[in-house]
Amino acid sequence: MITATQKFTEIKFGSGLFLQEIRLRNKFLRQPIGLGPVQIGDLQDEKEHRHFGWLNDEGKLIACAIVVGSGDIVQLGQMVVAPNYQNKKVGKKLICKIEDFMVNNGAARIELNAQISAQGFYQKLRYQEMGEEFELVGVPHIRMFRNLLCSTC
Repeated sequence: MITATQKFTEIKFGSGLFLQEIRLRNKFLRQPIGLGPVQIGDLQDEKEHRHFGWLNDEGKLIACAIVVGSGDIVQLGQMVVAPNYQNKKVGKKLICKIEDFMVNNGAARIELNAQISAQGFYQKLRYQEMGEEFELVGVPHIRMFRNLLCSTC
């Protein structure tokens, strides 16, 4: 459940929150599929990406995602919510805040590669499938998109 003291934030590359983001991504995105941990030195190309997060009541990062690109169409990726905060609307709130932020910065559409296990989550947020199922890092995915200027969260 979302509380008044939990909040959305943009994460600065290399900051303490960025280090929390890397730990969250390693633990809940990479390890479950057998990938080794990524180090900050491996992520220099992410300096140009927008990093967003959701903080719990104690200021700890509990969810994060990255937006790549600028302009009309941007790519959402590396979305993760800590398991003990899943099914508590944290992911939904994070996505909605990211969408608002991106609309205010000129984006009209968000695209993403959803793991098949997360497809229903994105469908509930009005993301639509495009193309066929494919494999990415050994995990089944589907390409999805949402036109942001059609409606709001």
